[in-house]
Amino acid sequence: MTSPTKSLIGATAIVASLVCQPAAVQAQWSGFQNQGGVVVSDPSCSLMVDGRAVCGTVSSAGTLIVNILNGTSWSGFTELGGIIIGKPSCTYLGSNEALCATIGTDSSVFVNRYNGTSWSGFQQLGGVSISNPVCTGIINTNQAICAIIDADGTLMANRFDGTNWTGFVSLGGSHIFNPTCTDDFIGGALCGAVTTMGELRVIRFNGTSWGTETILSANGSITADPSCTFVDENQFICGVRGANSALFVTRFDGFAWSAFQNLGGILTSSPSCTPYNVLSATPRALCAVRGTDSNLFVNTFNGSNWTGYQRTTFLNLYGDPSCTLLGSTQVLCGVRGTDHWLYTNIGLL
Repeated sequence: MTSPTKSLIGATAIVASLVCQPAAVQAQWSGFQNQGGVVVSDPSCSLMVDGRAVCGTVSSAGTLIVNILNGTSWSGFTELGGIIIGKPSCTYLGSNEALCATIGTDSSVFVNRYNGTSWSGFQQLGGVSISNPVCTGIINTNQAICAIIDADGTLMANRFDGTNWTGFVSLGGSHIFNPTCTDDFIGGALCGAVTTMGELRVIRFNGTSWGTETILSANGSITADPSCTFVDENQFICGVRGANSALFVTRFDGFAWSAFQNLGGILTSSPSCTPYNVLSATPRALCAVRGTDSNLFVNTFNGSNWTGYQRTTFLNLYGDPSCTLLGSTQVLCGVRGTDHWLYTNIGLL
């Protein structure tokens, strides 16, 4: 990882139903903190490069609400309005900014940008989406990419170039579920989605243009939203729920994608994968899932192997988790409780 990238990140300072595997290193989790909110969508949580984090979700009134962690405490929910369909997607933008994308009642995409102090209000980007949006920032730039699945199943992407949105472009394919996007930490990004054949189709953006597709098969149909994350410069991990509801992962090491590895478990959610330990010579990652007992479990990649499932703390959860890097060796996971409040948990790894 280059020193500019490191300096930026340095500034941010399932029970028996899951296959039990010995964990070499166990994360120390803070315990779930109730953020309240009475929410009706799964959250989307993202780091902000200045050390803060943002979680966005949908209120019982159908509006976008966001909560910002300033490093030690939460701001409390800010009401941003709108009438939102599905789950929002929040990501970092620049050194201290963020954006959250949503789908409106007309099925088009709207974004709301945070300048470090206040929110801009909704800007309509157009498109006709049958999925939730998914967005990623591009590190060391003021750029971002948001992707959707349009009405005919095509993967569509729209890029913010630092000043304007370039408009949706077709990345082809025929897809189901919600897409995934991640930074590549070298000025580009990777986006993907599950095809109607149950395979993961990923495409790279090199900073200027989109490349050719790569099709990744999980030895059986993928049955939920995928989650791809950078691990280091030009390195990725993608997690999916596959055959028998187990977690399958594939890794791009900078040269080639590995075959999907079956990590077992019985997942009742889509996975959420995120990096950590980014300042180390051995960057690492984890994938978080909800088990059949409605608790949150994480499986950690230590640079060479997956260490096995760890249950974080007891809490009845509902829906898909959203995890993000928080500082060099911390991870923040947000998830909705069965009481429809938002809960967050911070792990020190």
